[in-house]
Amino acid sequence: MTNTQEVNKQDLELQRSIAASDMYQILSISLQLPSDDFVVGLLDGRWGSDVVNIFEELDIPMDKIEKMKEKMILLKGDENSKSVLLTEMRQEYFRLFSHPSNPAIPIYETMFRYKFECTGESSPSLFIDPLTLDVERCYKKAGLATYKRVNDPADHMATEMKFMMYHYVQKAQG
Repeated sequence: MTNTQEVNKQDLELQRSIAASDMYQILSISLQLPSDDFVVGLLDGRWGSDVVNIFEELDIPMDKIEKMKEKMILLKGDENSKSVLLTEMRQEYFRLFSHPSNPAIPIYETMFRYKFECTGESSPSLFIDPLTLDVERCYKKAGLATYKRVNDPADHMATEMKFMMYHYVQKAQG
C-alpha cells in the first residue's frame, strides 16, 4: 500500500470515528427526558440534518439516507407547535422508560436485564446493584472519574451512550 493510500485510509477511519462519536451523542440526547432545545432542534430541522450528515459520514447506503431524510421532513414544524410536541414527547418518554410500575423499555440496564432475564429474584436496587457498580468501575478504568448525569445510575442508557461517544473520541485522538 502506498503512503497516500495509507493516509487516505487513516483519514477515513478518523472521519468515521468522529461520526460514530457524534451518533452516540445524538443517541444520548435522544434517550434523555426531552427538553425545549431538543424539540426546537427537531422542529427547525437541525436534528434531522445532523442525523443525515452522520449517516453520510458513516457510509450508510444512500437509499436508507433518503428514507431518513423523508422521515426528518415529517418532523419539521413551526415554533407554535413546540409546547404540544414537548408535552407529547415527555408523555411518551415516561410511558416508554419511566412508568412507575411497568415501563415498556427500562432505561436502566440493570432493570432492563432484570425484566427480560428474570430469574425469580427480587427486583434489584438501581444504585447498589452489582451491574451498576461494575459499569462505574469500567468508566473509571477507562479514565473517567464520573461520566453520568446527576442523580442517574451509571447504567442509564443515555450515560452508556455518552461513554461510547467518549470511546470514539479517544479512538479519533489516537
